[in-house]
Amino acid sequence: MSAIPPGMSPGMSARSTSTSGPMGGPPGHAHVPQVRASSTSGGGALFLYNVRVALAIVPAFALTLGFAGKMITGLLMVGGMTAYVLESARAPAASLGVAWAFLATANAAQWFTAPSHVASSTAAPTVPSLINVAQQLLVSLLHLMVGAWFTLQFKFIPVRYPAIAQACEHVLFGLCPLVCAAVLTWGAMLATGAAAAPFVYLCMSSVFYLAFGMPQPSSFQRAGRVAIGGGNKLGFRGDATGLASTRAGAAAAAFAYAVLPAALQLAIHLGPILRLDTTEICSLLLLGTAPMVVLALSAPYGSLWWLGLEGFSLDVLRHTALLVGLIGLVAGFEGRVVFASFGQYIHVPSPWSYLLVTPALYAGAALFASHFTGALGGTVDLTVAGMLAVGAAGAGAFAMGVPLPVMPAPLVAAAGFALYYESGLLRDYLLFALGALLFMVWFVQHNFWFVDLDVGGRPVHHICRDVLVSTALVLLACGVSACRVDAHAVGAAFVASGTFFTHLEAGLYRLSWASAGHGEVVYPAWLVAVTSFAGVAAVRALSGGGRLPGWAAWALQCTMAGKVAVLVAPETSLYVAVTVLVVAATLPSMLLAARAKVKAEMGASSGMVGAALSAHARQAQRMSAPQAWAHATICWAIVAWNRFAFFEALQVIFGRRPSDALLIGCLLGLAGGSILPAAARHLPTHSTLRRLGLLMCAGGVLMVILAPPLPMQGMAYCPHFLPMHLCPRLWDEAHVPFHAHDDPAIYGMGAAGAREHWARWLLVMPLASSLVGASGLLPASRSGVSKGFLTVASGAAIGWYAALELLPGYGFILHSLVGGSCAAAAAFCVFLLARGPASPAASPILALLIMVVFVSIPAAFALVTYFPPEALDAVRENVLRKSGMDSASEARSSLLVVNACVMAALALAIKLRQSRESSRDDRGPGIKSHGMAYPRQSSDATLRRIGLAWLPTMCNACATLAFVFGLCYAEADGGEAVSVPGFLLHRDGAALCLAPLFLLLCSDSMLLQRFAHRQRYAPPVAVAAASLALSAARQVAAGRYAAERHIAVHGDGVDFVWTLRNALCLLCALPSLALFVRFLWERGVLGDTALLLATPLNAAPLLFSDLSTTRALAVLGVACACVQYIAAGAVRRTGLKLI
Repeated sequence: MSAIPPGMSPGMSARSTSTSGPMGGPPGHAHVPQVRASSTSGGGALFLYNVRVALAIVPAFALTLGFAGKMITGLLMVGGMTAYVLESARAPAASLGVAWAFLATANAAQWFTAPSHVASSTAAPTVPSLINVAQQLLVSLLHLMVGAWFTLQFKFIPVRYPAIAQACEHVLFGLCPLVCAAVLTWGAMLATGAAAAPFVYLCMSSVFYLAFGMPQPSSFQRAGRVAIGGGNKLGFRGDATGLASTRAGAAAAAFAYAVLPAALQLAIHLGPILRLDTTEICSLLLLGTAPMVVLALSAPYGSLWWLGLEGFSLDVLRHTALLVGLIGLVAGFEGRVVFASFGQYIHVPSPWSYLLVTPALYAGAALFASHFTGALGGTVDLTVAGMLAVGAAGAGAFAMGVPLPVMPAPLVAAAGFALYYESGLLRDYLLFALGALLFMVWFVQHNFWFVDLDVGGRPVHHICRDVLVSTALVLLACGVSACRVDAHAVGAAFVASGTFFTHLEAGLYRLSWASAGHGEVVYPAWLVAVTSFAGVAAVRALSGGGRLPGWAAWALQCTMAGKVAVLVAPETSLYVAVTVLVVAATLPSMLLAARAKVKAEMGASSGMVGAALSAHARQAQRMSAPQAWAHATICWAIVAWNRFAFFEALQVIFGRRPSDALLIGCLLGLAGGSILPAAARHLPTHSTLRRLGLLMCAGGVLMVILAPPLPMQGMAYCPHFLPMHLCPRLWDEAHVPFHAHDDPAIYGMGAAGAREHWARWLLVMPLASSLVGASGLLPASRSGVSKGFLTVASGAAIGWYAALELLPGYGFILHSLVGGSCAAAAAFCVFLLARGPASPAASPILALLIMVVFVSIPAAFALVTYFPPEALDAVRENVLRKSGMDSASEARSSLLVVNACVMAALALAIKLRQSRESSRDDRGPGIKSHGMAYPRQSSDATLRRIGLAWLPTMCNACATLAFVFGLCYAEADGGEAVSVPGFLLHRDGAALCLAPLFLLLCSDSMLLQRFAHRQRYAPPVAVAAASLALSAARQVAAGRYAAERHIAVHGDGVDFVWTLRNALCLLCALPSLALFVRFLWERGVLGDTALLLATPLNAAPLLFSDLSTTRALAVLGVACACVQYIAAGAVRRTGLKLI
């Protein structure tokens, strides 16, 4: 294994760079991305597509977590926190391994806990359907993608394992177009129904294929230079080793994109299609040909690179696909959209309507294809194209019943647009604008103006007036842009039209949402999203071309981004609040970018070049401290002013009044997030305001997750102690939040009064203090003493929280014992892991602290056993009576959990300290230590010198006690349940889950004197195997005892055959495990004979045993035999290489 070069950190990369998508080029010529080897190709290459992958994976992963359940979500949260802690402790390899292990565990759990696999109490397990299996397979592939993405965040992966890095990149680019689109479509289908699922999947897969299916340079390219397309037209030259995706992955993504939308339509609407329903057949045709058109149009940018075709062959394929696709697309669009949705506006009877509409649509499609292929103006004469456009406009107008006096309007509009396309003159554009506006006026007046009806409190003719004004403003803005006048006039026109269109669209969607229950859809939700994204894309294109000034582009993008909020809460004014907040959050970026541009121009005119000019421009983009605090104050004031809008939005989202903790958490997160964009770009990395924004976001998340109770006075009701009827409060009478009463969950049980968990504030305090200490927001929190004090206080708060929540009704003495034990454990960790020179004076303090922990354990158990609780509320008494438990048993189980966590934390702290001492001994001149070094014998002398020779023994004792306490808890609460969802609470499952605690064992001076680093995997496997074997033996003995009791009562014979068969099966399952433990302990090749003889014995338990524990032992034995065979082969090959 190659060493990491000096200066290369093995931790996760904090940088993430997004590369742009396919860039435009002249039609008919391929875009040629060039891939060069990185200057640091020897190590530390960064993954270049983090933002792109995050936008695809994070929503899909969040959606699956929403349906996963508490157990899987908890597993993933614990795994993420553990991986983060290990990476912070400079153990990247351990962090990566833990992340993959928890992902694999969560994946297995979601297969076992899927609804199709859960059997009811009275029925046999159901057979999973094909749809359920497909869903679980999608979730498994998404977990694989998350693991691959997480792997690429570690710099040491490309350095040591470049093949793994490239494989992870290939997995992401190959699976994102298929898996993410399918998962997001699944979520949309659950929300809106299955009817529109094929069209949702078509939109999703189009976006993801264009983002991941195009040829992109690999982040870990080593081959020097790869050309895509080369100098040949539309071709691909060379292999795909320098690309982020493989040929097979790109081909599979293209095949799924082309086939799955139509297949999904066929599966959902098979019945109507077989009955020859015209609408569904046209939908199938539309879904089957739309991907073909997209692939053909994007072929110049590399969408068909995986075919390996060049020049003329690819030209023929592209034009053929475009022709066939447009024929089917127009036919499907005509039947599914034109006649199905807008048939009431076509006044010519059938079949004349088809003879008029069909040529008009195909003429428009031909002009569209000619423009995008570059044939318009070349192969296709513009005069002929203009005549075709005028004919199509006339046919469409005649089909819509346009009277003869108005008929010149659409003809003049088509002719003016054709002339403007050729000349680009203002007079030609005015012809088009005038004709289009006159036709729009006639259409609205003829179809809607006369309707005497109020929709949502507004007359229809008012809505028609707004539509006409919006159309006129859009035409005006386009005309001002077309005539190349002053850029600020163009910007003002576009801002006015965009603002008015946003207001109009929000009103139309609100009306549609209000009338949705009556089956009337005035303005669909997808149209709001499409216009928002299309508007942002158009603004960025105009701004990049220099047609829009910076302030106008910024204002329009803020407006379009805020407009999306109308989809969340249509009946509220949320989109106005969001737009104002986005404007306030991004205003410094716009102003400082303009100032930097002016400064750069002034510097260039004064003769500044190169680095000096860049430094001058960067300095102009910095905010001063008063400016930053003024900006933060404005953002916070906007959040506070719009709190009622956010209240109403949360009420619409959840269907009920939101809780006070949820509201405060959301407002806190919004207040912190609103200052982060400007702080991240225009303030130093360690600025106080930037840390404060991050802290507010984290605090908001904590408030939402923990949901601590809040007082009623000052929140929704007036404080009663203030004079002169003063009433400062956060909410008014119309916006009263739900005051969360936790605990029940249990309605109808006769419980009087719900219990409010005020102790949760004890959990908020340590987390908040940890965030303050980690961020260094307060200068006093940056010193080691203050951080140690915060850690001890956090430990005490967590202990008191556990005591108050898990041991209610007990006295102050027991609560003090539990809280003091946790505080002593936290103090022990602080003193043990404190940086700086080690001193023998710390040994008595550490010994006293750990003595406090160990003395408090039996004292707490004694108090719980001999002193019952003072009083329990009705809710808890009812729960205990229903579950058949007493308060002492429940308290003992709670103490087992608390003490197991404390012992595990102590063992981990001691292990980290011994690892640090070992890494100091192993570090030589010129060698930099990375990651966690495992302890060696040299660390014992160092610990003995500073008076801490007893630490290794204490580490082993703490690890053992943590395992014993966890096993006792599983024994007390798990019982004999053998169902798969409860497997983790069963004692056998608990033994397997707790066995990794023995990885914390280290060599000591008492029991494990010869324990070495290479033997560290033997104890966990031995303990897991021994626990399962003892459990199986106990089950065999229990069966024998039950049989003897049966004969004593009924006089029947004892079933010796059952006992003998299961005992022999248990014996057959042990040899493979014993050989594997010996192999892990000695790390020598034991010979293949014993392994080949012992492995087949596991077939007997699998076939003949009646005990699930014995069968689990046999499966574990087969797995261990396979691992041993592979590892022994690797050891043998290594030895041969050395020889």
